[in-house]
Amino acid sequence: MKKLIILPSQDSPEVRFDPAGHLSISGISVPENVNLFYQEIFEWIEEFKSNMPSEVILDLKLEYMNTSSVKMIVALLKELHQYCEAEQSKFQVNWICDQDDEDLIEEGELLEESVGIKFNLVYT
Repeated sequence: MKKLIILPSQDSPEVRFDPAGHLSISGISVPENVNLFYQEIFEWIEEFKSNMPSEVILDLKLEYMNTSSVKMIVALLKELHQYCEAEQSKFQVNWICDQDDEDLIEEGELLEESVGIKFNLVYT
């Protein structure tokens, strides 16, 4: 299985997913066609699930997301969390943001509640 690397653009985040279990999404997520952008990510996750490592770490360092992107991130988190639980793999989410950015801290808390898992809050 190959790494998934999507370089950032003006409206889409950088994505770096390693089959060894380290996944990262960073930047701004406001793609015009959110379904098309995230489709490649979900396809990679489907293949990843058949080769799930014992630990999966997802770093989220998102500066801004539109509502459609939030829905996709929630769906991604739920899918990874459910599959990790089923496979008894450890799943860790690192929410990375500036300690002075109250909006992003709150966004991370809302995502935690939506998905039902505790994030590690990492300040930059």
